[in-house]
Amino acid sequence: MNEKGSSLLVVLITVSVFMILGVSLLTVALGGTMRTQIQLERYENIYEGKEQLDFIIARFKEQVVDIPLKAEDLSFTYQQTLDNILKDLEDYPSFEANDITHLYTDEKHELFTRIYEFSVVYGEAPNIKTIKKRVILSPAPSFLDYALGSYSNSEEEGTLNIHGSPNVDGDVIANQLYIKNEAEYIDANGPGKTPTPYVALNGNVDVQKNILLHNRYSPSETIDIPSEWLPTDMILPSFFYQSEKPDILSSNDEFIHVDFNQTYLRVLNEQLSIVDPIVTSDLTSETSLMQIREKVKVLTESLSPPELIKDRLLLDQETINNTPSPIVYHHPVAIHSAWGPVVLDKEMVINGDLTITAALNNPISIKKSLVVIGDLTIEMSDTPIDISGTVVVHGNLNITGNEEDSGIAAENDTIKFDSVIYAFGESYIANTNIDGIDQMKQLVLFSNGPLTITRINEFDEFNFEQENENIYDLSNESKPLKAFFYTEDIATLYGVGSMFHINGGLFAKKELTVNAVRGNIGRSTIVTPTPVQEGKKTRFQVVHDPNVLVSQVARLPVADRLRVIVDDATVR
Repeated sequence: MNEKGSSLLVVLITVSVFMILGVSLLTVALGGTMRTQIQLERYENIYEGKEQLDFIIARFKEQVVDIPLKAEDLSFTYQQTLDNILKDLEDYPSFEANDITHLYTDEKHELFTRIYEFSVVYGEAPNIKTIKKRVILSPAPSFLDYALGSYSNSEEEGTLNIHGSPNVDGDVIANQLYIKNEAEYIDANGPGKTPTPYVALNGNVDVQKNILLHNRYSPSETIDIPSEWLPTDMILPSFFYQSEKPDILSSNDEFIHVDFNQTYLRVLNEQLSIVDPIVTSDLTSETSLMQIREKVKVLTESLSPPELIKDRLLLDQETINNTPSPIVYHHPVAIHSAWGPVVLDKEMVINGDLTITAALNNPISIKKSLVVIGDLTIEMSDTPIDISGTVVVHGNLNITGNEEDSGIAAENDTIKFDSVIYAFGESYIANTNIDGIDQMKQLVLFSNGPLTITRINEFDEFNFEQENENIYDLSNESKPLKAFFYTEDIATLYGVGSMFHINGGLFAKKELTVNAVRGNIGRSTIVTPTPVQEGKKTRFQVVHDPNVLVSQVARLPVADRLRVIVDDATVR
């Protein structure tokens, strides 16, 4: 009897335990289901909120990319157009757009750049979510994305010629790309050619029309591949240095071009501050130079200095010290350091040609903005020059050092920059080192006319000629030039007699030609390439670095339309 009672008690306890466990499991299951449902609703709200925000941003983008970017409209019309577009988007429930440009720049009214925070509130309590995205409107053109490029809407333009064996660390774009294992040069004996390895290219190659591959040892076997065939195995690795073939394709991404004239007008008018500003028709007229000179004559001219040099007003340090800012002359001017160092720390407008000559170890320092309505010539004779600020040249730009005699240990001419230069005419740079004023500074040169850069670090030799394991590591050689060069026309550059290492980029709208050899070429005015160039460091390297332009953001060229850059979403 006691045993039966004990058994019954055990059964009852066991059943009770299992009932309790069952109820607990059921409660947990129901709770889990409810939590899953709540979590699912949260995810659905986030997904649907992102979808709605993406739709709104797409509508915004469709409208803003059609806004014409004209310097004359920047002060009022541009902002009003943006405000009207945003007002139309207010019909969407729970949508909000905040202009946060002021958090990033205090020059909002002088720039087309705008930074917005777009947000939507989605869902019902307690699962309300706020989805935000930062939307950036920038007129920055697409050429900034490339180490080397030549691209235009015209199929007859946009030719990139890579002759020889440069190093290119970054992406490349061209309508037509021509690669060959032979470099051209000009030395004391005149034009010449020399065999080389092929180009070393670490990046993507975007070809819009066709690519030509040429082997100097088999001239009849030039391969012509149309962009419709890309990517293709017909392009052999042997057409690239060390058989390292990059990805070659034909992208459908829309390329946003520079509107050089509008940027030039904006910068020029900012520097001049005249009542009757320079307009587009002044740039396109056959008498452009004379028209602009007449408008600039409204500026009050400074007292003329007492001395002349070659029919030019001679501006020395005493005259600069005694002349109020801005210094204005409606005559040709010469600045010469033969009588002592010169420091120009005042804004200057020269309505005529300007020649700056540094000589006799008396340096010249230009520390403020400079406008030249005419040609600007900068000459150095083993004496340094440094230039800061914006330089606008409505004419040709010439920067030259003196040619060194054979046997000189190194290039003695150096010009240092923390500057953006806009040249409306041709630009020519030769026989000089180019450097930044410090490690964070650089030259940014935009030329409307043809650009020629030659004999930079002329006939310098490598400290160690053999290339490093990383062939793009030239850290123990000459300091790289932190610069970005752009031209609306053609550019020709020679890394043969020159040693040309750039952190930045090179772009020519019509045609860009780069020539390069590897190894030393003899410290002489006659180019003598090393017989075996494989395994030697290149004399021409470009490493893409878009950050080189960050410190000059207010003076960047304006594209012909806005780019819309959208950050990742944040959820609260």
